Amino acid sequence: MRKNFRFAALMVLAVASFARTTEVLAAPLLAVDFGRNTPTPVQPGFSGMAGGPVEASRTEPFGPYTVTVQGEGFYSAGFNAGNVDPSVAALYEDYYYHNSTTNGVGIALSIAGVAPNTVYDVTLWSYDADNIFSATPTTWGPSGTTTGTSGSATNFATPFPTDLSFNSTTIRVSSTSATLDIFGTTTGGSGGTRLNGFELNAVPEPSMVALAAVGALLAMGFPGRIRPRQ
Repeated sequence: MRKNFRFAALMVLAVASFARTTEVLAAPLLAVDFGRNTPTPVQPGFSGMAGGPVEASRTEPFGPYTVTVQGEGFYSAGFNAGNVDPSVAALYEDYYYHNSTTNGVGIALSIAGVAPNTVYDVTLWSYDADNIFSATPTTWGPSGTTTGTSGSATNFATPFPTDLSFNSTTIRVSSTSATLDIFGTTTGGSGGTRLNGFELNAVPEPSMVALAAVGALLAMGFPGRIRPRQ
């Protein structure tokens, strides 16, 4: 009996770890890399959305989704171009921007085509390779009919990113409409607001995770019944 209990406990831990790993590795529903029209490279696995240095608003379709950004325009790194690791330079060395240092003024991001009243994870990257002057914390959170958590990322050139974990934040949001509205603004410093790109990810339903755990336990050979003592 005790051996079976220990086995079950170990299997639950293993399945929980597997479920978390599966959630992290799941392909995003949408990934967009912002850049200039020059053109600039697009990060592998992302779709590109480019524009001019003075562009207060831009809207583009991506399959079932439509993305809109509102701010000041698109730009790319200058004197520090080439310092970001080549594997992620396409994402980090260009961006959509707003140069205002006033808290409450910044970048509005809208993702239309989502399911209403459904929870999503949105990862946002906020970085400027040329910002060597002032560490600039930036807050991202829901607005309008969108609700959920907020997050922050500090925009400063160094350390130069070597992978996609740098200068990013993930927020969990939902909307009563078919559009997620997200807003980013500086809370200090002088670097303005930058948005290199974002990922939209589905959040697994708890019931689905539980069903996956049961299936994994059976596949691992969890005993279907406990034999009575002889």
